[in-house]
Amino acid sequence: MEQVTPTIDQRAAAWIMRIEGGLADHPADRGGTTYAGLTAPALATVRTVDGRLVYDLDGDGDVDAADVRALAAMPEPQRTALVVRFYEGLWSQVSQMPWPASLLAFDGAVHSGPRVGISLLQKALARCQPMSLEPDGIVGRATITAARMASPWALLDAYYTQRVEFMRGICDRRPDQRVFLLGWLNRASMLRDAGSAR
Repeated sequence: MEQVTPTIDQRAAAWIMRIEGGLADHPADRGGTTYAGLTAPALATVRTVDGRLVYDLDGDGDVDAADVRALAAMPEPQRTALVVRFYEGLWSQVSQMPWPASLLAFDGAVHSGPRVGISLLQKALARCQPMSLEPDGIVGRATITAARMASPWALLDAYYTQRVEFMRGICDRRPDQRVFLLGWLNRASMLRDAGSAR
């Protein structure tokens, strides 16, 4: 029997499926081959309780770019079900927070990894209210409390600013990533709009 994780919020699932797009293999992308934002290293972390690799789709004993391409080539509805199944694990880490904090942390976790994504939210929460919050990348009691206290509108603006600063910082440190900057900035703007939707 496999571990059961909380069902993902359908708004969050729809957002990720829309924003992450299809199969990509840009040479400058440090994640390598991706489909719907999923990379082979990320997919390789998911196992059943008896240790089997869930995303070893070609049955060769590992999870690599071939499995990402196999996922992209699967027919519907199996393909979307497998993508959402992966993201349920990330959603379970942020689902105790209200909307839009949960969406912001979820998108950041998908885009930059859970630790970074959650720490970006924590920094944004500290920006928009007078309370100390350690950006440790863990959704604990203090983060949940801060998310519940924050004005949604102030949080959306603070997170947008935090995310833009973070992405520009990446490009300053690694100029080869500038090819992605416009897309990242567009994503941040669209995320702010998605978070404000009821």
